[in-house]
Amino acid sequence: MYNKRFQQIDLNLLRVLSALAEEGSATRAAERLFTTQPAISRSLRKLRDLFGDELFVQTRYGLKPTPIGENLCKVIPSCMNELNQAFDQVDSFCLAEKKDRLRIAINPFLAMYLPAKIHFAIQKQAPGIELEIINWNSLSTEKLLRGELDLAINYSTEIPKDLVASKLIDDSFQLLARNGHPLAGIIATPDMLRDYIITTAIVPGWNEHNTLAQKVFSQYNIKLKLGFRSEIINAVADVTANSDAIFPASSLLPSAKFPGLTNLKLEKSLDIQAAEVNLYFHYRHRNSAYFKWLKEIIQQEVKALAN
Repeated sequence: MYNKRFQQIDLNLLRVLSALAEEGSATRAAERLFTTQPAISRSLRKLRDLFGDELFVQTRYGLKPTPIGENLCKVIPSCMNELNQAFDQVDSFCLAEKKDRLRIAINPFLAMYLPAKIHFAIQKQAPGIELEIINWNSLSTEKLLRGELDLAINYSTEIPKDLVASKLIDDSFQLLARNGHPLAGIIATPDMLRDYIITTAIVPGWNEHNTLAQKVFSQYNIKLKLGFRSEIINAVADVTANSDAIFPASSLLPSAKFPGLTNLKLEKSLDIQAAEVNLYFHYRHRNSAYFKWLKEIIQQEVKALAN
């Protein structure tokens, strides 16, 4: 026998409840559902009447669920996601008519050229999807858990158990230096690298304390000397282009885009592999046909960037 409230409820109200639970804000819920904040407020009043409870209270940090609201928030979003996946399986989520605001966090090494490629690839099949890209930072995993981000692209990193890491590609290092650098045009040995400082990009929530380059080169007993770090990759490239510093960069960073820099050649014994590049998302999307399609699109563009 169905609960009386269940028989009375409008599915659209559940969509609003789910959005409020995951966004913690009426404004963001309205943006997510492509509606207005007053419409969200009206729906929330109907939900409050239906359940005889406030469900959410406003705080300085956003909407906080009441005990009854919290119980609903634990269940409704996952139920709505399962229902959405069921529809995805039935109609292949009709790409041409799909409406969504897709939010992705990307490691800055990949964020210079990958976002545009992903955008155009998605637009070809699903012109109704709006893409929003931000840099990966220390809050990215938390935002994935809360539903404020849909996907994230980064190297291997520790993640909460409710997130999934799906491998996109194996990345490797390239060493960039200025045109005319003392090591340019020769085959560099590990000992030669010890004489130069390195420049590198800072990625909050990933390498604030130890760079991936330092970790990898330490396996060859090479202690790199840090000289300049920045969250702005163009600044790192500029310092490198105007000094004898060496910039260990992802092979996915197109060196051709930096005309003042050249690739250094390393002896074959120094076979340096960086790390896996992964796609991160909440486990509730693991069986979603929509998210599987997104992964295919992103993996295709990442591999194209590597070639």
